[in-house]
Amino acid sequence: CRRCVYPAGGGWARAGGLPRRASGGGARPATPGAPPPPGLAKIDTVTVAMSTPPELRDALRAIYAEVDAAVALAAPRCDASGRCCRFTEYGHTLFLSHFEAEILLAAGLPFAKPVTRDGCPFQVDNLCTARDHRPVGCRIYFCDPAFQDQQQPLTEIALTKMKNLADTFGTGWRYAPLHVFLNEADPPPAAPSSRVPLPLIA
Repeated sequence: CRRCVYPAGGGWARAGGLPRRASGGGARPATPGAPPPPGLAKIDTVTVAMSTPPELRDALRAIYAEVDAAVALAAPRCDASGRCCRFTEYGHTLFLSHFEAEILLAAGLPFAKPVTRDGCPFQVDNLCTARDHRPVGCRIYFCDPAFQDQQQPLTEIALTKMKNLADTFGTGWRYAPLHVFLNEADPPPAAPSSRVPLPLIA
């Protein structure tokens, strides 16, 4: 919500604001929305699982698990209002790294293009349909006023670890709003129709 403090180092930022680099970590800071480094020109949901090494995906999911455990320990309140996913309405932007985007897109969740900066296309009836694959920013963001001061330190730690992964695996580092990655991607094919054609009557 508009009263929330959004982590400046990653995950969430106020509309129009730019994330800054987390302290520590050797990865090069990103320019949000900048063109992808070589080899990252486009995310294809068919081949995405092969573009990120399995070891990196496992390490990223380990970071997700650490974040989830830290959040569970803090036990922030969630009112299931859906405000976290309505970006323009509540004045924030979800940033994520290119390999977080790959993990999300590899799940094959449907979405329609073009995706706007206004909200997350994976929110349905105020609930997240991408919960198991959501990026760090989604895992840390809560509107609970009692949790605001803990969001930025958790984000900085996770972002530093992800930048270290980028250095270790030599993937480069790209950091951009959600809609940028989704609009570059090829949406998964629509599910086949279960409708049976009726015979023509002469």
